[in-house]
Parts: sequence; structure tokens; C-alpha cells
Amino acid sequence: MSGLKICVIGGGSAYTPELIEGIIKRKTEAFVEYADLASRRLGNRVKHWMTLSEPHISAILGYLEGCHAPGHSDLDVEVIMG
Repeated sequence: MSGLKICVIGGGSAYTPELIEGIIKRKTEAFVEYADLASRRLGNRVKHWMTLSEPHISAILGYLEGCHAPGHSDLDVEVIMG
């Protein structure tokens, strides 16, 4: 990764393709390790598995704003689900 330059822009970061590739690879490896460990330790008790990316988005858009499934618009439910 020699010559890698990262620029901070307005509080965010400008990521190079090489950096993005490295982040994706490491996150994938970490998730594989987590899934393997969880399934070995809990597999005899858990029949169905699912992943949920960004649960706060599901809670807000699905239970507060209602623009994603299940389409509710209820702050009390969103607080419980989020």
C-alpha cells in the first residue's frame, strides 16, 4: 500500500480502491470467523439463522417512517424495535 493517500473531506474520508478492497476483505474474514464460532457454539440449539445489516435502518425506515417493510409508522414500536 505504498503511495496510499487518504484525504479527509468535510468530516468524511476519501477512500482509495485499494483501501476499500482491504476493508471489505477484512470485514468478510471477520464475519466468517464470527459465523463459524456462533454456529459451532449454538448450532445444536438454533435452527434458523439470518443476518440483518444495519438494524437501525430497518427500525427507522420499517417501523417509524413506514417506507420499508413492515410499513409501520409508530414511534413507540420503533423505539422497541430499534
